Amino acid sequence: MGHQPGYGAPPGGAYGVPGAPAPLAAPGQFGAAPMGGPPGAMQPGGFRGETRNPVMVLVIGMVCCLYGLYQMWTMLNELQQYTRDEEFKPWYMFVPLLNYYFLWVKVPEQVTRAKQMAGSRNPQAAGIVLYIFLPMYVLAKDLNEVWDPNAV
Repeated sequence: MGHQPGYGAPPGGAYGVPGAPAPLAAPGQFGAAPMGGPPGAMQPGGFRGETRNPVMVLVIGMVCCLYGLYQMWTMLNELQQYTRDEEFKPWYMFVPLLNYYFLWVKVPEQVTRAKQMAGSRNPQAAGIVLYIFLPMYVLAKDLNEVWDPNAV
């Protein structure tokens, strides 16, 4: 019987033409961020935060209160860093009674400002009713429109 070659790389060391360099991938291929860079990198409009799934943020936030607080804190900090507004303080969400005014009035105003800075297709934040009943969902959805203003 004849001798079968072993497994592994073909003779010559590499696949393809021996001695030829492998072609490089085009920019933006393999799921890279369209604006270039990881979350938190500086973008033309300012700070670029993390893109989140609004439904999962809402569902996991309803199951685990600490996760919900962490996500709200993180999203509000990202919003403040994007707009660079020193008067917008995310810790207001922990002050009793002030948190209602902050989350229902100031946050939608800041989101509208951020969407306008980003050039979003829909520059208005969601209505106050959604911010009252589904704040984690709406804030995540609105921030996704800030991070990717051309999304549908």
